Amino acid sequence: MKTLVFAPETLNIAETTRMIEIANASRDNFRCVFFGYSDLYSNLIEQAGFEFRRMSPWLTKEKIEHLWKVDRMESFADPFTEAELRQRVESEVTLYEELNPSSVVIGFTLSVIISARVARVPLVYVMPFPLTRPFLDANLSTWPDEFDYSIFRIFPVSFWIGSQING
Repeated sequence: MKTLVFAPETLNIAETTRMIEIANASRDNFRCVFFGYSDLYSNLIEQAGFEFRRMSPWLTKEKIEHLWKVDRMESFADPFTEAELRQRVESEVTLYEELNPSSVVIGFTLSVIISARVARVPLVYVMPFPLTRPFLDANLSTWPDEFDYSIFRIFPVSFWIGSQING
């Protein structure tokens, strides 16, 4: 049976549960193996009956807080040092060599963008539906509320309304 590797940032419950749902839909056709760098929501993966590989370098509480700030655009600092990124990519490539996956599925796991290319493993990037054009076009969002980040506050409200109308 072919293998799919799932690499959610397990510090994010939404990303982790999205990946679990995709794996659930794939489990009859693929061996689904997850990996991650924190245990925050990895228990959900294991409770769903999937293997979870703990990778290094393991995320500290401070690093997790930093990644959340980057994700929310509260910080524009690099999410990882060069040494951390290098170590993550090396760990991931080693795992791909062991598992020989058909593809690797990610959300926000930035290092996989590099490691998948290095290992020549096809990459599947899962984007949450609320961030897609059809969702916005259907007026299902509370635009721009979901993007209420300090950097965006420099734009006047008319900019956002005009963007939504003129698409």
